[in-house]
Amino acid sequence: MLACLAIVSLLPAGCAAERDDAAETCMRLVPALVPPDARLALVAPLVPQPDDGTAVRFVLATANGLLENRLTCRFAQPTPWGPPRLTEVVGPDGPVDALTLFLLRDYWLPGGGGRELVRRAPPPGGAGQLLQQLLNALAGGSIYALLAVAYSLVYGLIGRIHLAFGDLAMVGGHGLFVLLVSLLASAPALGLPLVFLLAAGGGTALAALLARQTGSGPALPLWHGPGHAALIATLGLSLALREAVRLAQGAREAWLPPLLGGALTLPLPDGTMLHLGAGQLLAGATALAAYASLAFLLHGSAFGRTVRACADDAPMAALCGIDPARTLRAVFAIGGAFAALAGAVMLLVYGTIGVEGGFLLGLKAITAALLGGMGSVHGAMLGGLLIGLLESGWAVFFGGQWREVAVFALLALVLLLRPGGLAGQPPALANDRFRPR
Repeated sequence: MLACLAIVSLLPAGCAAERDDAAETCMRLVPALVPPDARLALVAPLVPQPDDGTAVRFVLATANGLLENRLTCRFAQPTPWGPPRLTEVVGPDGPVDALTLFLLRDYWLPGGGGRELVRRAPPPGGAGQLLQQLLNALAGGSIYALLAVAYSLVYGLIGRIHLAFGDLAMVGGHGLFVLLVSLLASAPALGLPLVFLLAAGGGTALAALLARQTGSGPALPLWHGPGHAALIATLGLSLALREAVRLAQGAREAWLPPLLGGALTLPLPDGTMLHLGAGQLLAGATALAAYASLAFLLHGSAFGRTVRACADDAPMAALCGIDPARTLRAVFAIGGAFAALAGAVMLLVYGTIGVEGGFLLGLKAITAALLGGMGSVHGAMLGGLLIGLLESGWAVFFGGQWREVAVFALLALVLLLRPGGLAGQPPALANDRFRPR
């Protein structure tokens, strides 16, 4: 750690302002890969090359003089909730082996200066840069929005929060990963698009089935019972799902190669270039299609009328011939499908999903639902997109170190000024309803 700090202190201040997270991480690997008796004279980042990874140049002071070397690091695509994951290191003697990479990534970096590093980029200027930041927020915001809709659907029907939806998203992502790898290995003739659809459908169906089972059988009385029994039960289900996936797949993150590496570059009138990635298009299109389908289902079908009737007064709906238990199971299944779509999009866009990732993802999705107005599908979509935009803009202006603090501080501010959320009803109206006697 002291060696790394000494190396970084040798750099000019102007160079330090231009380093990004990947270059900082790569620089901290240098002391682990040089001979112990060698003295480092200089470490400096090079210009990142898209096809060559992130490289740093370092000079060794040896008995024969100064010897210049180069270290190249390659990373998986970073996610909004974590730093880039190191996937390959190429030193002066060639690529390091898998064991060395594992030790560097999981032991050297956390203990030898592997804390999250922050890049303080200059604030964006002009309409082109602003539009680029809006597009950058599309992927993360769409994932939060899909999962927030799942929370809002259940809460709007029964007034309870289903805490397991974050881990159901993790289950859906892992289901997609297993099916995708299995189908590509056993039936490559199907083609990548059809394999994508089959794997995504299988992962979504698995999460929807699991969610549906939480609203049927012995669990059904919990949702209408007093106290917080349902909340505690969903917390236990969340832990059970996490442990089941860990035992079945291991604790390591599931990783896919960059299958969505294409990007569309458009020139803008102000001279800047607008970069629209395939992952952003996929996330936005999935969220828009799912939201449009749900809006039609809730407001243009008989099923939507039964959902609204059960949400208004379930006992009266039962007297009119509606089965509230059946409606609850269907809504749970739809919420599980939305959660699985969020996990699938996260895996395809960012290339990785972990066993522990469902907790933070679910927490941010609940924040998005509260921000937009818990129980409102439209508010959940709005809250998810706003959180994605806040995270993207915060990373540009201030770096990623205090990003979660900013998200939850915004939630506290909105709830202080508008307790019902941005799109929710004021408490006086939301509580002014006929209660079942």
